[in-house]
Amino acid sequence: MDILYKLKCEVPLRVSWHGCAPTELNEWIKLQIRDKVVAKIGITPNLIAICSYEKKTMKKAIEETNTIYSTDGLIIQIEGYWPEEITELLRDPTLENELLKIFRQDIQDILKQISITLIDNIRNYFGQYWLSVDFPFNQASFIDTLWLDSDGEWKRIYPKMVFLNMTVHMEGLSKKNWSELGKRLENKSSVNMIGTMMSNSAAHLENNNGRMAIVESVCALESAIKQYIPSMLAEMVTPPIPESLLDKAIEEMGLRLTAQIIFAHLSKKFSLDPDNCSKCLDAINIRNNIIHNQQRTISVNEASQYIGAIHQIIKSINNSKNGI
Repeated sequence: MDILYKLKCEVPLRVSWHGCAPTELNEWIKLQIRDKVVAKIGITPNLIAICSYEKKTMKKAIEETNTIYSTDGLIIQIEGYWPEEITELLRDPTLENELLKIFRQDIQDILKQISITLIDNIRNYFGQYWLSVDFPFNQASFIDTLWLDSDGEWKRIYPKMVFLNMTVHMEGLSKKNWSELGKRLENKSSVNMIGTMMSNSAAHLENNNGRMAIVESVCALESAIKQYIPSMLAEMVTPPIPESLLDKAIEEMGLRLTAQIIFAHLSKKFSLDPDNCSKCLDAINIRNNIIHNQQRTISVNEASQYIGAIHQIIKSINNSKNGI
């Protein structure tokens, strides 16, 4: 017979955001892991600290809505159904059998799934590219996960825990982002490859690799354009043109000419910055030169300008697709 177990743990995921951190219970976000397992994710006040680079006093900082807060971890509460016989095994730390081993592995897999989902969204959807996921399997790297016994006492079930880390950056999640993250997890929204590629390009910049940053960001631009063209043509052409033919047309014309056509089309609907359009076209040329080994270096500062322009153009393309 399966019974309901309640578990809790702290994931050392360092996240920052603007303004006061979401700490109230009604701001915790919910994640359905599987049919019988639900996780609630939140932040507790004792984990919150003003980042070291914030020079204002605590009182003044709290009054500033743009203050950046950081936390050392997230609180995860899990409710799920597992076999009742696990209870006695958990109560006696000296006992060990295959069922308990499977249960502990199951909890570890659930925590990994939660962590990967959080990282995928926070890094690639909200652009906190500096986040990384790591699963060290030495004892010192894990925080204990606890289960709630019927006597009301929280007891250890498995000493291993997922560890995530980040370097401190000035940007972070806002409370609005946190609320949106909750909705995305509830709706099981996936992060598209464009967001992932743009986060990767920013990470390449962080590592002083301008060449890979340009290549990755232009790939994101190309993907955004290819996704936009069918919706653009749908307004003009019936029946729709097969996607394979559109890909062939882009290949024949080349990405640069295709991008020029899209920019000209969007400029009639949106106030596209001509400088951003020009930088995107230059970035395509640079990407081509890099691929064909004609350009072996590009400064990080120069690459960051191109990537910033690409990011703005991709936002405009997405807004156009969404009818904004």
